[in-house]
Amino acid sequence: MNIYTLTAHQQAIAHQLECAGFDDQTIADTLEAEGDDLKEKRLAYVAVIKMKRAMANARASAALAINELAEREAEAADRLEAALFASMRATGDADLVGLEFEAHIKGKPVAVVINDASKIPAAFMRVPEPTPPKAVPDKTAIKAALQKGDAVDGCELGPDKKLVIL
Repeated sequence: MNIYTLTAHQQAIAHQLECAGFDDQTIADTLEAEGDDLKEKRLAYVAVIKMKRAMANARASAALAINELAEREAEAADRLEAALFASMRATGDADLVGLEFEAHIKGKPVAVVINDASKIPAAFMRVPEPTPPKAVPDKTAIKAALQKGDAVDGCELGPDKKLVIL
């Protein structure tokens, strides 16, 4: 049986015992005796959850390592490209043609490179237009209103419990 069926079965037993007038201790003892399948199913869920979390963490770690490797490869390619460019410019060669690859030095618009912004004269500085502030939800005020029982369109209180797996 799946966890949903087992949970519904456990709830049905509890309801039947409550309706029959049994005391809380008898109900608890009966549910404990009847709940072995549900307990085993829940423990299996915990095992799968822990395995999936471990796999997610391992994959996230591997992704970071791959991204770092990709960044180092890109930096190495940039350094090699700069060296090739410098070599071709130094000798005045604008074109390099081989059997499988080509490289050409092409013109491009001149770009301004800022080496030290603090040394730029005031006449060459500008102040960008300020952007108006953007309204964001005040979660503290919303929470207080919802807890008082007031309705806040587009909002609701989230669950106050969470599952902790150790």
